[in-house]
Amino acid sequence: MLTQAVGCDEAALDLGRAALAIAAAHYVDFDMAGYLARLDALAKEARQRIGRTRRPLRVVSALNAFLFDELGFHGNREDYYNPANSFLNEVLDRRTGLPITLSVLYLALAHRLRLPLYGVGMPLHFIVKYIAPGQEIFIDPFYGGEMLTPEDCRARIEQIAGQPIVFDPACLNATPKRRILYRLLNNLKQIYLRREEPGRAGRVVEQMLIVAPDSHADVRDRGLLFLQENALSRGVEWLTRYLERAPEAPDAAWVRSAINHAWMRHVRQN
Repeated sequence: MLTQAVGCDEAALDLGRAALAIAAAHYVDFDMAGYLARLDALAKEARQRIGRTRRPLRVVSALNAFLFDELGFHGNREDYYNPANSFLNEVLDRRTGLPITLSVLYLALAHRLRLPLYGVGMPLHFIVKYIAPGQEIFIDPFYGGEMLTPEDCRARIEQIAGQPIVFDPACLNATPKRRILYRLLNNLKQIYLRREEPGRAGRVVEQMLIVAPDSHADVRDRGLLFLQENALSRGVEWLTRYLERAPEAPDAAWVRSAINHAWMRHVRQN
């Protein structure tokens, strides 16, 4: 399902469908058609709220009022590291989520409305921006659609970091859609690692490889997570694949040692 969702060019890629495809692998009897219909219905309602205006500030204000004031979508600050915050179906059901999942919802509606909105993967935080001729409007879905200037964006990163930063204006560039999906998945992976759930983390890594099949590091990490689950032969298989892909990697010697230790454990257990 995820393979199909990302198997198109950048312009055609629907982040809403792809994010739901990510979630589908983690739920039994996932109602993909139902959730897609909900996105379509939200976009239809949003179109009515926006009306005929094409003025960027009015479009953004109408979309913000619909999503955050009327429907009550908001950032989950109380339970930030709950895995549910990373799944778009849960965001639709509970109307709360992470910066990146709320941004994906925003972008999914924009895709259906054909609005020039793009994701912005800043360090430590994720927002969206509306690009109009001679104008960019930065929007923070996690904070109720607050509209930001570039200086506000820098201040937000410093607020999250808790210290001054060297601000690179390039971090406000539009983020490609597959990179958005990869970042969403990496967030979820880190959450499962914090919860010491290597099996779930490993399944997320497999999805990361669908989005970024040339990521050698994810092949290695899948192998290491198999070892954590005591699935030794599978771990060795994936680590061997990593060495075949990246024989000169800086950690190649360490990975070979991990393979040898895994085989010794496998022999002792059998």
